[in-house]
Amino acid sequence: MREEDPPPIEYGSIFDEADIIFLDYDLLDVDEDSYITGQELAYLVRCYSSCGLIVVMNEGEVVGRPTFELRLETPIDHFADLRISSTHLGNPGLWSDDFIGYRPWAWPILSKEVASFAARVEIVRERLDESVLETLKLNDLSDWLSQRAVEALGIRGSLKQLTEITFQDVVAPGSTLGIRSKDVLDGSQIPRVAAARVSRWLKSLVLPAQDPFIDAPHLVSRFPSLIERWREISGWNKTATLTSDLTALGLGHTPVSDSVIDLSPWNDHALWLWSSVRENRDIPEVSDPWGSEQGPVVFLEDLSQFIRRDAALGFASQVPSMHDIRFVLATNTSGAARLLKREKKRAKARGVEWDPCDPTSVTPYPSTLLAE
Repeated sequence: MREEDPPPIEYGSIFDEADIIFLDYDLLDVDEDSYITGQELAYLVRCYSSCGLIVVMNEGEVVGRPTFELRLETPIDHFADLRISSTHLGNPGLWSDDFIGYRPWAWPILSKEVASFAARVEIVRERLDESVLETLKLNDLSDWLSQRAVEALGIRGSLKQLTEITFQDVVAPGSTLGIRSKDVLDGSQIPRVAAARVSRWLKSLVLPAQDPFIDAPHLVSRFPSLIERWREISGWNKTATLTSDLTALGLGHTPVSDSVIDLSPWNDHALWLWSSVRENRDIPEVSDPWGSEQGPVVFLEDLSQFIRRDAALGFASQVPSMHDIRFVLATNTSGAARLLKREKKRAKARGVEWDPCDPTSVTPYPSTLLAE
């Protein structure tokens, strides 16, 4: 313990030993005298327990059914690690990389994320007074961060440069990511809270932009020539495998191999440095942008797989990026009908309940972001 740390706070809760905590957002009946939401409880659990991951369920179901968030970002002031519908607890894609039907690309694999979170906490414990951006390999990429990402990591009233902000700074009451002004953390809790908050920042405002770093399906969407047999959808879908193994992704021997960046345990997908890839003239789309063909398929953010363009709906996400147009399944098309029929057969063959995997049970929200 450092000299300036306050004495340890004696506390304990039923949450302390849990690897994953699931909280319902609507806790109206918990206390007759007050109303607390799942997000409020998530804040308290994160700050004052030694639990692992926190998942809040059923928040934002504005139409009385599960919704897919077209904005592709989670409010940065939320202390939960993930938001889902309770109907998706039985979805295999939440627990393993062998998924069927509905499986948002932004979902972690919870069974792996438990260990990743624990590893992040230990990294922060060892580097509490070191730069956040340096730890995340963003020190030389700060110019690529959006204004929203910069503001969220900053400290109100501080003269510190962005590259100087430490994990200790992140949890301070003056920080956008920090705790409330009158709250106090036990010194032993600071690494855990800081790891969770920086991870929330990274996954809400940095990775969805696909700009400082870009993942495999979005990379090949911009550069179809990286797919060896790009007219076969199986080659495209290999890149959406939930792994960092380049060979498994079908991208082991490509011009972009030298631009791979390892961001584990903060992220489990394979990532490339976009500033390097975009200038690689060994890629046909870079050397001859006007003479290159457009890919025949698009990546579905709600199903984590590719489909022909005529079976997809484009939407204007609100990620801070030049590449903000993304796609979801257009459920009323013949292409979508064929995909759903195939996925239902897979679910039946594996003995998996279809309801948690059914994309048609999920409403894209807000619908105003969908292309007409």
